[in-house]
Amino acid sequence: MFVSGFILFLSGCSSSKVPVSYSYNKRELRKEITGSWTEVKLNPTDTTGQKTAISGELIAIQSDTVYILTGMGLQGIHEYNINEAVVYMYRNQAGMYATVTVLLYIPDIVAAIITGYPYFLLIGLPWIVMGSTIALLEKSNQSNLLNYPFGNQFQELKKFARFPQGIPPGIDKSRLHLITRK
Repeated sequence: MFVSGFILFLSGCSSSKVPVSYSYNKRELRKEITGSWTEVKLNPTDTTGQKTAISGELIAIQSDTVYILTGMGLQGIHEYNINEAVVYMYRNQAGMYATVTVLLYIPDIVAAIITGYPYFLLIGLPWIVMGSTIALLEKSNQSNLLNYPFGNQFQELKKFARFPQGIPPGIDKSRLHLITRK
């Protein structure tokens, strides 16, 4: 039972920082019209009066400025002011693996309760071990993230912006808004 509780805990630890509207499966990534969700930590010496961290949709990267769309509107941040940036390309699947593992173990639990034989719990133990291992490996896998400056160059983040070639001329920037799904 402890293992089942651990797996349920793990499934709840998914990336809750990213709103549902920007949390894509790997297969959906190319079909979306929005940019990926991005978190930017600013340098402590930043004197622009902005918060020390900003999160929102990556709109564009033009020359040395990152444009992030937040609930407050479009914000431009100069590369010099960025200490660290993380782009969430797609949703990590650890929670899904943990949920499937628990769901497939439920018949063993029910059989043990109904028959009174706890040996049914042992039948599903290999599945629990394998599913937990896969979920933990997926949780530790960071391939769904782009990290600047740790591992990725500034210009590599462009591919996951709403406008990878820069904000088109003539777009009313004040009309851009975050996408919300219901």
